Amino acid sequence: MKNKKSRDKRRTSLFIFFCIFIFIAAGLFAYFAFKKIEFNPAEFFNNSSPQVTQRPEEPAAADDEDAAPPQDETDEYAAVPFYLHEKRSRYISYHAMRPTLGIETIVWHVNADLHLTMFEDAKILDDENPLLVNPFNRLPETYEPAELVEVDSYGRLVTPETRTAFFLLRDAIRLEGYDVSVQSAYRTYEYQAGLYERSGGSGTVAPPGFSEHHTGRAVDLWGPGGLLDNDPGKPPSNEGIWVANNCHRFGFIVRYPAGADHITGYPYEPWHITYVGEEISNAMHVQNILTLEEFLAKNPGIKK
Repeated sequence: MKNKKSRDKRRTSLFIFFCIFIFIAAGLFAYFAFKKIEFNPAEFFNNSSPQVTQRPEEPAAADDEDAAPPQDETDEYAAVPFYLHEKRSRYISYHAMRPTLGIETIVWHVNADLHLTMFEDAKILDDENPLLVNPFNRLPETYEPAELVEVDSYGRLVTPETRTAFFLLRDAIRLEGYDVSVQSAYRTYEYQAGLYERSGGSGTVAPPGFSEHHTGRAVDLWGPGGLLDNDPGKPPSNEGIWVANNCHRFGFIVRYPAGADHITGYPYEPWHITYVGEEISNAMHVQNILTLEEFLAKNPGIKK
């Protein structure tokens, strides 16, 4: 009888111990599951100090191509100094269409929107003083320069900065024994529309909204023989050579250089110069970059 009571007592003690064990284990699992911590029961019960490992957070998935680039992105596109991550997919698509072009050319072409269709894919500019007006960037019909001033006795208009720069250029070329004057300057949207219509869309006259003359920063130069070097069958004039070599000193560029119509959208116009400011014109000269499109594509930090 005494042995039976002793066995019953041991069974009761074991049952109580078992219940306590189950209760503690369940509590621990619940606690670590709630805290998102990985728990190893064997290590916990075999060591006085449990070893726990923090569950690593899963990296957030990128929502779109504008997400920040991964730190290990070191491919051929990202190695280009003027690479823009948000245009990455466009680089790849354009490269597939133009596989013979080098990587650096692919990048700046896309930065300059050359992967798009001229005029058809143009966006409307909303800046008060836009720098780049071309077949991919058009001015709204309502655009007007903030201020215009007369640049000659015929009442032709340009922006104040353009007039100051032109006078300096004209004074300098006169010191060399040559001379130029302004043949065309600021044009309204309506005036440009009339020119374009009369041209029959020949490609030599910009459609309304696409002309730099609308900004008041572009002038067509007149030389001794008429529109400066307008005859491609003749060698360039002394005036034309001087303007091409020196206009950057005064903040101007020859806006439509020879052989760049696939970039600018227009054939060679040695008479058409545009005021972009001395910082940009001198930088283009030093870097030997002929078009504003290429320069801005390779210097994406400059406001267009």
